[in-house]
Amino acid sequence: MWGAQHRELTGRRKPEDFAELRANGDLRQARKDQTGTYYAITPAGLKRRRDMAKKSEARAPASPAAKKAGPPSAVFGSAPSRLDVLRTLETETRTALEAVLAVSSVRERFPDDGSGRIVIITPHPWTWGPLSPDGQRLIGVARRALDAWVEKATGAIHASAHERVVDFVDEQTRLCRVVERSSQSDGPSAPDIPGVLRDVHEALDRQLALVEELPSAHEPAATVVVPDTNALIYDPAIETWNVGTEPIVITVLPQVISELDGKKMDTAIGEKAKGLIRRFKEFDRRGDTLVGVPIVGKVMFREVAVDSAFDGAPSWLDKRNADDRILAGALELAQREISSRVVLVTRDRNMQNKARRLSLAYVDAEEL
Repeated sequence: MWGAQHRELTGRRKPEDFAELRANGDLRQARKDQTGTYYAITPAGLKRRRDMAKKSEARAPASPAAKKAGPPSAVFGSAPSRLDVLRTLETETRTALEAVLAVSSVRERFPDDGSGRIVIITPHPWTWGPLSPDGQRLIGVARRALDAWVEKATGAIHASAHERVVDFVDEQTRLCRVVERSSQSDGPSAPDIPGVLRDVHEALDRQLALVEELPSAHEPAATVVVPDTNALIYDPAIETWNVGTEPIVITVLPQVISELDGKKMDTAIGEKAKGLIRRFKEFDRRGDTLVGVPIVGKVMFREVAVDSAFDGAPSWLDKRNADDRILAGALELAQREISSRVVLVTRDRNMQNKARRLSLAYVDAEEL
């Protein structure tokens, strides 16, 4: 202490901190020797020093532990629902088909040349005019957009009301005629581009209506978090995951339970696997885990009793592959509950890439 009004200012401070204190008249040199220069600071200056320290701490990057203890993130709540994904795919398909038609032309398949020959009667009297190289590129873009829309929409319809798939596919026929330009294709559905464009809009409107009329589209929305095995092993304390302000349902698939059971004797991670299984059994005391039980706050826990049958899953997912089984299970949940946000949690880059191909949201476990 330097009297009743001053206190020694020790430690290293940033030059701008000293400059501000000196400018305010709150910092004065007290003594100087071979060990360094010492300053005296008034009580008002001491308060300013503390305020500046708080600002510096706020500017410093947070450590992983600080991030864990800090305010929850919104990584789950920002994910789109499956219904949102389907609406986006439908819009992309509509835009891509419109672009193709903007550079297309229609002509008669068997024009009357005035020779008086017999006119051939055909159910497809019109054909497409030739396309430029840029038009061919647009065909490729439209075909990919249409394939993605049809694949993911039919998966959702099959999971929720499979009898409506036929109606969806019937509308698809009119759309395919725009991108199928071979000599064997049916050709345009109308004698001019405005007529074809009208057919495209009607078909897509009907398909989107079939999706939006699904029972699952009108169920209460939820955030369904699906961790893979490695995510749980990496961070078993699921109740501490930073989840934002909205409720989440952490949903564990049968494949994950089986993998945890298989790892219980592993010398490196066996204790974590056994601890997770014990915790899941403990959750049984809180209610039916097949329906969902509270863990803490707005975090719920749920188990799924039946493995994915791979119905509606793309053929490139391999039933024999453990990761693909988890992906198929997450996809099935997304297709059954299209009003909800289904988010995969995994550190595996390959699984993340596959999730993107499936239009499944994902979060890296290290970000929680």
